[in-house]
Amino acid sequence: MRRLVSTALLLVSLAGCSVGGGATPVGGATPGGGATPGVGATPSPTPGGSPAWTPETRAIAAVLASDPSFRGFTPSDPGLVGQDRWYEVAPSGSGGFTVTLHIGWGDCPAGCIHQHRLSFEVDAGGQVRLVGGSGDPLPAGLLPGGTAGAAATVAVHASASPTCPVERPGQPGCEPAPVVGSVIVRSPDARIVVQGRTDASGDSMLTVPGGVYLVSVISDARFLSGDTRTVVVSVADGGSVQVIADFDTGIR
Repeated sequence: MRRLVSTALLLVSLAGCSVGGGATPVGGATPGGGATPGVGATPSPTPGGSPAWTPETRAIAAVLASDPSFRGFTPSDPGLVGQDRWYEVAPSGSGGFTVTLHIGWGDCPAGCIHQHRLSFEVDAGGQVRLVGGSGDPLPAGLLPGGTAGAAATVAVHASASPTCPVERPGQPGCEPAPVVGSVIVRSPDARIVVQGRTDASGDSMLTVPGGVYLVSVISDARFLSGDTRTVVVSVADGGSVQVIADFDTGIR
């Protein structure tokens, strides 16, 4: 099911509250403001033993942290109607990555009439270099920095599909199933900022300071695609972002 997303709908607030299980702030975390470790640095472990930060996610975080106006970005997701800020990443030479930020505006629920792209190269040491921009000129104020000090919100929805064999679009009773599990939000220096759980609807809302974060959704159940979904997001003070965690059930 497609979910409507807009800049106004994107969510984030900071008081340690959560929908569906309660968010637990972890003391001493520096919210999204610490130096991003080098792209080639050793990934830090999650409670389950899988890496929290990888060279790819570190490269994304380095770009998003390089300018305070780069807030409200999430991974490219064709299933999100109205997505107006997203990023794409691909390996480049010498162990680095190319990260492209896309900014859309003008009737984005219909696909965004206008779009601007910024491309960055991130080397293995985490150094960021702007290599080009293209598309329509960015209107002034389109990328605001947010309200300093205001709480931000990370909204998570986790679901699993397909739920029917040989599923057809719109087939009744075959909607994606909500996924219950843990949500962990980490700062660029790998410390846990807040953690919570998705509820019976697969939803969780966590509050954080504005910044750049790694969000991991860890399902209680095992799926064909694994039990963890991890993305990098950025959110402005007083702003919000939505994280969609899709799991593959393996039903065919």
